Amino acid sequence: MNAPMRRDSVRTIPILALLRRDALPQLTSQQLVCRMDEALETEHAKEARRKEERLANWLEQQRSVLLGFSGGVDSAYLGSVAVECLGPDRILAVIGRSPSYPAVQWATARDVAERVGLPILELDTHEMDDPRYAANPTNRCYFCKTELWTVLESVASERGFAMIVDGSNADDRADWRPGTRAAKS
Repeated sequence: MNAPMRRDSVRTIPILALLRRDALPQLTSQQLVCRMDEALETEHAKEARRKEERLANWLEQQRSVLLGFSGGVDSAYLGSVAVECLGPDRILAVIGRSPSYPAVQWATARDVAERVGLPILELDTHEMDDPRYAANPTNRCYFCKTELWTVLESVASERGFAMIVDGSNADDRADWRPGTRAAKS
C-alpha cells in the first residue's frame, strides 16, 4: 500500500481542472500537456532553472573543461550542460578504468556520453596498486579519487584544458565524502 501523499507536496487542483473535458474541450493534447506543465511549475523548479543558468554562465566563461566522468546522474548532467554551453570541441569527459570500476558501468558511461554528444577518453587508473586503497578502509574513496585526479591533472596539462570538474554538488557537502577531499588536495 502506498503511503498517503502530503497535501502541500502535490498540486492537484490545477491538474484536475485541466483534465475536466468540459472545461477545455478545444485543447489539443500538446496544449493540454503544456498547461499541465505550467500548473506543475513550482518554486523548486524555478530555483533549479536559476541554478542551471548560473552553471551555464560559469561554463561559458571557461576556455575549456575536462570532466571526470562516471556516467552517473551528476556527471552526466554536468557533461550535458557543458556540451550545450561549450560545444564538443571545448569539453572532454574522462572515464577512469580499473578493476574497481565494473564493466557494466563503463558501458553505461560510454552510452550516456554518446547520447548527449559528449566526447570521452578512457584511461586506466591504478588505485588497486595503492596499498592504502587495497586495504579497503572506510576512506578508500579518497585514494581512488586521488588517483583519478592525478590522471585528470596530467590529461589537462598535456591537452591544454583550462579547468577540471566533476559531478560533485552541494548535497555532497552534507555527506561524508572522502573522495571530495581528494579533489580539493
